[in-house]
Amino acid sequence: MESSRKLRFQRSLKENAVSLPPADSATAALRVNRLTDSIYELYNPGVESSLDIVFFHGLQLSHTSDACITTWRSRGSQKEVWPMTWLPKEFPKARILSVNYDAYIKTSAEHGRLDLYNTAESLMANLRIAKVGQHPVILVGHSYGGLVIKQLCYEAHMRQTLRGEDDEFLHYVRGVFFYGTPHHGSSFLSNPNRTHLRDPSPLLEMVKVLCAESARLHEWFDALRLMHKWRIASIGESRLTKIEGEFQSELIVCEASARYGDFTMEIGDHFSLCQPDSRSSNTYVRLISFIDRISTVPFIEDIKQMNTRHRERKQMNTRHREPRIHWIHREEMKTRFPEKEKEAFEKQKEALQFEVPKLALILHSQVFVKVQDILLTHPAVALLGMGGVGKTTLAKLLFNQLCGAFEYTCFLQLPKGDINEDYTKELEGKVCSSMHEHGLKVTTRRSGKEEVWNLNDLKQKRLLLVLDDIHNHLHVDLLKTISLKNNFADSRYIVTSRNSKYLNNCTVTSGDKEIDASVYMVDFLDHDRSRQLFMSHAFPSSTQLDPSVREWIDKIVSKCGGLPLTLEVMGSYLKTEDKVNIWRQCHDALDAAEAVHDWDERLWAKLQVSYNSLKPKEKEIFLDAATFFNNSTWNLREAKSCWRVIYGLEDLRWKTLVDLCLVYNVNENDSIQMHEQMRSLGMKLAMAWGDNHMCRTWIKKDVRSTSLNTAKEFEEVIALRLEDSMTLNLKSIGQMKKLRYLDSEKELMLDEVGGELSKTVVLLRLRGKVNSLHDLVVRGRECLAVLNLKAPLTCLPTLVNELQNLEFLKFEACLFENLPETFGQLPKLRHLIFSSCKKLHSLPKSFGRLSELRSLKLYDCKFRALPDSFGQLPLLETLIMYSLHNLQRLPEGFGNLSRLETLAIIDAHNISELPESFCHLPRLDTLIMCSLHNLQRLPEGFGNLSQLETLSIGHAHKISELPESFCRLPRLETLIMYSLHNLQRLPEGIRNLSQLKLQLIIDVPNMAEPPDSFCRPDGLRNLKFRNLLGIQELPGNFMQFSNLEILRSSERSEFNLLNVLKNVNFFSYLWTLSL
Repeated sequence: MESSRKLRFQRSLKENAVSLPPADSATAALRVNRLTDSIYELYNPGVESSLDIVFFHGLQLSHTSDACITTWRSRGSQKEVWPMTWLPKEFPKARILSVNYDAYIKTSAEHGRLDLYNTAESLMANLRIAKVGQHPVILVGHSYGGLVIKQLCYEAHMRQTLRGEDDEFLHYVRGVFFYGTPHHGSSFLSNPNRTHLRDPSPLLEMVKVLCAESARLHEWFDALRLMHKWRIASIGESRLTKIEGEFQSELIVCEASARYGDFTMEIGDHFSLCQPDSRSSNTYVRLISFIDRISTVPFIEDIKQMNTRHRERKQMNTRHREPRIHWIHREEMKTRFPEKEKEAFEKQKEALQFEVPKLALILHSQVFVKVQDILLTHPAVALLGMGGVGKTTLAKLLFNQLCGAFEYTCFLQLPKGDINEDYTKELEGKVCSSMHEHGLKVTTRRSGKEEVWNLNDLKQKRLLLVLDDIHNHLHVDLLKTISLKNNFADSRYIVTSRNSKYLNNCTVTSGDKEIDASVYMVDFLDHDRSRQLFMSHAFPSSTQLDPSVREWIDKIVSKCGGLPLTLEVMGSYLKTEDKVNIWRQCHDALDAAEAVHDWDERLWAKLQVSYNSLKPKEKEIFLDAATFFNNSTWNLREAKSCWRVIYGLEDLRWKTLVDLCLVYNVNENDSIQMHEQMRSLGMKLAMAWGDNHMCRTWIKKDVRSTSLNTAKEFEEVIALRLEDSMTLNLKSIGQMKKLRYLDSEKELMLDEVGGELSKTVVLLRLRGKVNSLHDLVVRGRECLAVLNLKAPLTCLPTLVNELQNLEFLKFEACLFENLPETFGQLPKLRHLIFSSCKKLHSLPKSFGRLSELRSLKLYDCKFRALPDSFGQLPLLETLIMYSLHNLQRLPEGFGNLSRLETLAIIDAHNISELPESFCHLPRLDTLIMCSLHNLQRLPEGFGNLSQLETLSIGHAHKISELPESFCRLPRLETLIMYSLHNLQRLPEGIRNLSQLKLQLIIDVPNMAEPPDSFCRPDGLRNLKFRNLLGIQELPGNFMQFSNLEILRSSERSEFNLLNVLKNVNFFSYLWTLSL
């Protein structure tokens, strides 16, 4: 009976795991090139590869030399070895390898005797022979193969660190993808009795739950990941794996053990995770997307960095190595770390990246490889192509991949505008204001009465600049100017345009040489990729297609002409549509558009097929978005406030536009974005709007002299963006009876405007002089939803509460000293801003009755106190208080703000203490306190802020110690303390901050040694000290940090500290030490 059960179990594992054929039959039949005893080449591009993709298999029931092949067979009818047949189509310049090793789960005389260490050591030698580590590498492991990868990386690190061997393998690793790897063990695989195994292999020790060695290996690997900035992704099984016989179906690796990095649970059991049914299977698409994201970074500095490391190693004594130390002195520290430390708190690469559809990574993979090759040797590439072909998408994908490797980065979608001196200044300002250096923007300097950008900041700095949609000669000149200022050979420039005339004139200065941009033609998608993109939108989930619909798919795909934008819009329009007549009508409309000769007009005619399907109110929202809100100072939240009044169901209608790919899906706080061709379609339609076919939205180019515009034209205007140079007068504005949106940069007499303004206005931004807002309030009481007012207004009318639909209100540079009590009766006010209202010294007692208020921002006002009712705001989520120099206290009921999530108190010099109720804010997750010079202490109950994740305290010079409860913050992940000149110690219980990931301590000169418990939080791997003059000794357990940075401002102190560190035996463990 025992033997029968054992045989059934073995047969089951064979069927479910690798379906092993006789030894060597698979490799022989497929004619796989065997490079070494362990390395098999599944594909060679025939030229020098730009990428190596290496596969590692899992445990095996019996000894076999075919696991490197059979593990990766697809489950479709063809049973293809998919890394060999599918991947080369996605990555034609990649070399694809598979690794074979003894993974027999039982010990015999010849097999199953190698442990993980010996396996990795042997494989390291074989990989070097196969020249893995001379090009970028991506590692892919299934199950136990993931542990082999981690041990392999650790082995490579130890060769460098302890043995001083010159090995570039880790430098070239770019990412690791795990299929069902038991990072924290498997209860199934680790139980020999359950699986009827005698003499289990030493390999099984590493997959036991709570295995100390496996946990230590994972910790080391995670430290290497941080050091080398590898990308990690993994997938886990969601289905039980069927085992025949008496054994029930089992979950081989649970979610908690498989979860690591960018993780998803996929439909499949343990073995089918790496055996996809087809190229559309999610387990395959996930890997392709992962490789696409990380394989496109041009490695411009690889050789330079490698040579630098060679020279450094030759200068080192391999037996008694000193750590590499970079001294940063006081003057350099001022340059690199300016006083405005808040910029350094921004998340770097994540904040800069653009959201791009995942499928774009697959569809444009071949183009990525080609553009990458260009950027390896060329400083500038120019993407040329028709509108809608995907130039901007490609540029965004390239920027996302590259931005982390450059000091300065900027992606600018070039604005349309009149060609004049102001336009040139606007361009330069947009570039500089969008440019960052590790979180720090380009500086400004004063020239006469003006602040001008200091482009000299860019000199000899590694710069990544993307200029999207070059369409005039000034854009070309801008590229030349910036590259000349930069003049650095390692900088890279990417530009896009539909006009070859401008791209052919693009030149950049690189290392004192003037070099033409390399023009690359972005072509249309081929039919297969076009179909793939179309199907991803038309049928986003796997479904059985109706035969009557299937015949129309290829016809419509062909009519889209390989344009990604048209394919996305048409696919979204026909999403899950099963009525044949709709497909036929769509095809006929696209066919009719083919007859249009002008390229843009033809494209717009195709896109308009989807627009025509909208309901009337949705069409109006699209035109509002395209002609007024798109890429403006107004965000989606404010647009929705207007649409709520005009159209209703604004969330549902906006979702319809997003689902149809007519607009991009953006956050509520971001400006509305859409493809430039969709915006152009909207502008075209707005030019002939309504029954009278009049211009719907007026900007500067639509306005002739007042005498030339007719009264009939004025009556049809719905949106007006009024600039200083426009000749419209108040009488003309008064004739706009349908006006909904008025955004005025031009100063007006607001008293006169109020009496003339249409009652239909929902959004109003005004600048100018005013005595009273009475008429404005009367005319806006029913519709006005958004009001932005910059004027020397001395008082608000008491009937302000009659603005029954007002949701957004901003007052700037107003002169009123107080507000009427009726202000607290605004029924729908959600967002309120007071900026530079320097005479406003109090808020009304009724302020707490603003029952819908979500965000409140107070800048540079003269409040002495906030009203006691302030704590009664039931929905307040965000509170920003900046430069409130007269504010002396927060109200006692402050802790009653039960929905408050983000709080910033900056430059409030006179606050000396915080109320105890401050500690009772139940949802506060982000707290920033800066320049509270008189704040004596934090409240004793500070640790009760149970949801606090990010805390920044700076320039609070009177705080000498932190309360003991500080160490009870259960969710704190980021702690930043800077310019706390009186802080002398950290509390002993700081080890209890178990979730802490990042800790910055900057310019705290009087802090003595950190407590021994300082290094205890398990998750803390990044620690930075700067200007800590009081430290004379560091705890011995500093060895666990993977990124330690200590900056000093005194040479004497620096050398004392170095001597202290030499006495701490942890250099074998420390990845980065910067002094």
